Amino acid sequence: MKTARVVLATTIAFLATSALAEGLAGTWTLTRQTDDGPAESEMTVVEADGKYSGTIVGARGTMEVESIAVDGDSFAFTVTVEGRLFDMDLDYSGTVSGDAMTGKVEMAMGSAEFTGVRKK
Repeated sequence: MKTARVVLATTIAFLATSALAEGLAGTWTLTRQTDDGPAESEMTVVEADGKYSGTIVGARGTMEVESIAVDGDSFAFTVTVEGRLFDMDLDYSGTVSGDAMTGKVEMAMGSAEFTGVRKK
């Protein structure tokens, strides 16, 4: 009986550590609600030496995410969208829980909530 408890505790600890280690790195399908309905994009995040960066591919093309601040399960970053008349910063912030994320993007015109699902 004692051996079964040790094995169970070890398995739970391993699974929890694996989920935390995966964190933000990976490829995500992001969805945010717009006046025209849901808008999807794909975000890929890489981690190297404790630093995070990535790309977002959406209707406006590919945007580089040079630096992503990560604190536990929370993250934040800014991307700049190039427009015909002016450029606009999009400030993303959110949290990751396993294979799901939720957050908010702030922009000059207001803000919008988004969700994300890790692609397998």
